[in-house]
Amino acid sequence: MGKASRNLRKWVTNDRNLGKKLKKENYHIQPILNYSYVTKLKVLGIQWDFQDDSLSEETAWRTVFLRRKKNTKRFILQSAEKMYDPLGLIMPFTVRLKFLL
Repeated sequence: MGKASRNLRKWVTNDRNLGKKLKKENYHIQPILNYSYVTKLKVLGIQWDFQDDSLSEETAWRTVFLRRKKNTKRFILQSAEKMYDPLGLIMPFTVRLKFLL
């Protein structure tokens, strides 16, 4: 990433061996395994449960938005664009919404 002029920071891992390796290479590691009350972290805009090693997304704001029940093309496009998906996990659904237009 250094060759691409990208300075990655705030490394997080749930693997102790990888954490030790990264510390040896002078990366800043957030010590998440020391806190028993923290189970989820936000990584790339998505919640990561590092104990279960699973990804999830909060949908409460989306249900409030969808309760407006406007049946217009603009509303469908707005709801598709509000879904932040940097990893492309829900892309098959958002692409279908965009094809409706």
